[in-house]
Amino acid sequence: MPPRGTLREVHDTLARIHRRLQQENRQIPSATDESHAVLDQNLLCPTFGLLQFRRVAWTHDLIETSERLHNCVSGYARAALCGEVILVVARDALNLPRLCLEIKAGQIIQYKLDHNRSPETADDLKTAGLYLKVTGLRAKATDLRQLPENGLTVPVLTPPLHPVHEDDLPF
Repeated sequence: MPPRGTLREVHDTLARIHRRLQQENRQIPSATDESHAVLDQNLLCPTFGLLQFRRVAWTHDLIETSERLHNCVSGYARAALCGEVILVVARDALNLPRLCLEIKAGQIIQYKLDHNRSPETADDLKTAGLYLKVTGLRAKATDLRQLPENGLTVPVLTPPLHPVHEDDLPF
């Protein structure tokens, strides 16, 4: 039975299959290293909703992320396998990759949205700043140059001056 679809669709499908056949699907060691577990975070992002930041576990995950985000993160497979870099992908509620990070020596080297875009909106920058804050990483990436010098400030909540009594509750 001949392949279905336009010539372009058949080409794209064969290209996706070819990339996976060229590269053995290998587990990336940093994904199971508990010393890097802090990199796995769930953060609420105004642009995409809940994002799950997870270390990339398999080399074929990098291929899928490259295809979805239209970038070259799959080219970092060897570096990730050798432990030179840690790659993190943030996925939305539909499990679609929305951004990826390259981390090296406690610093974010790259923080990329689709088509290698850097975060530009205030919401995207807040998400990046929050990720830096909760993971303790530093920003080396020029992608994050718009972040404030001191990172994000979190307002300190002060307790009420007087105690709340049961009679004051609305229920």
